[in-house]
Amino acid sequence: MKRFDCYGEINIVIDLEMKITSVNVIHKILHELPKEIGVPNCVKDFISGNIDLLPKEIYACLVENGLDPGICQNQIYFWWSKLGEIRYKRDSNTFLSAKALLEEYNCMKILEEFGIDATYNTNNLGFELYVIHVEVDGSGRNWT
Repeated sequence: MKRFDCYGEINIVIDLEMKITSVNVIHKILHELPKEIGVPNCVKDFISGNIDLLPKEIYACLVENGLDPGICQNQIYFWWSKLGEIRYKRDSNTFLSAKALLEEYNCMKILEEFGIDATYNTNNLGFELYVIHVEVDGSGRNWT
């Protein structure tokens, strides 16, 4: 992305006691807007075809093959995440989606209930991590 020496500044002050937030934006020199670069369909096709790779591996392959330098790694991650949903997302409602996926694979019901916990963006790749702790036939197990 092209950068501009415009002396731009954003100051954010949060007063938790008063429950007030102040946002000040300073932009001293006008300049053209940065060019927005979309992800072409051929790149999305490449991501779909290599969905089992990590986004950084896909990005490295694309860069090696002449990817437009205006396309950033975050865009690749976004499309990798979106295009990967087809593997497991069956409904916009997460409960119905999980139920449909389990039925699709003819899973047997062996649990009455289980607990799930999540930690958001805590690993070094920024993935959301989940753990399910269940008891099956008197024995506790973790599935991550």
